[in-house]
Amino acid sequence: MEKWAASIIIEQWGYSRGQEHLKKFLSFDARRAEFALKLDRKNLRLLVGALTGHYTCNKHLHRMELSGTGTCRFCGMEEASMEHLIADCLALGHKRYRIQNAYTIEEEGLLKLH
Repeated sequence: MEKWAASIIIEQWGYSRGQEHLKKFLSFDARRAEFALKLDRKNLRLLVGALTGHYTCNKHLHRMELSGTGTCRFCGMEEASMEHLIADCLALGHKRYRIQNAYTIEEEGLLKLH
């Protein structure tokens, strides 16, 4: 019964509208949930902000009229979304390579991050 209920929730999540940013980064995984629940308040806030896109990147700040630009402060070339910062900002490529062994991360690879 539990597996059936979980499969229904996952199916509805995939078909529901909205939350496109979150869907790129989040899949249902018990290990990730356990990891998140063990984080202290500061790191949990960082994780939730990154997953939902509601973090202090210029795209979000510009939308709230708290920044004069939505451009990335690292590369200055693209809109500074969390997806850009995590996956393809060229100025952060060296850090991404050190962590994930890749300078950029394709969209389908975002769900595999851990």
